[in-house]
Amino acid sequence: MINTNDLGIAIVDMQDLCLVRLVEKKRKRILGALEEFLERVKELDIPTIAFQLADNHCNAHLEHPAYQTVPSIKEKLPNGARIFWKSLNNGFTYYYDGSSPDITPNYYFHRKGVSRVLVAGLFAEMCVYETAIGATENNFQVIFCDELMEARNPLGLITREPFKNLGTYYQRSSELLQC
Repeated sequence: MINTNDLGIAIVDMQDLCLVRLVEKKRKRILGALEEFLERVKELDIPTIAFQLADNHCNAHLEHPAYQTVPSIKEKLPNGARIFWKSLNNGFTYYYDGSSPDITPNYYFHRKGVSRVLVAGLFAEMCVYETAIGATENNFQVIFCDELMEARNPLGLITREPFKNLGTYYQRSSELLQC
């Protein structure tokens, strides 16, 4: 089990817009794993951000349900969790929350005393990884868990070395919060 005192959680692209790109078995697996994990995160009240992919900054389409974090994930977010839109792979660099330009992912996590961020969600080889790079560029240590991310590639992640080189890497979520 890891120390949660300075831990934050970043959930990336858990929207129907992205989930439909996965085969059903992978879709069910990642949803189930994150739903279970987020129950524990909510119990522990760990600061959490959900990043939602936006195709562009035209706000008209953002209200469509396909662009929203799926309800089964959204309802498990802890109280006070923030949702940020991201326009590219890196949620820490290319983001907005739709309300206040002064609130950034960096500001939100630092205000909550976070120095380590567990980055999870879709798509591991692109958005999860790039968001983790953005987190490190903002002076956060990053953590990954194989069970809490899914690759777009039907074969899964080809290599885990980039994740292991960037941060701390766990195979199972049970190693993190005793889910």
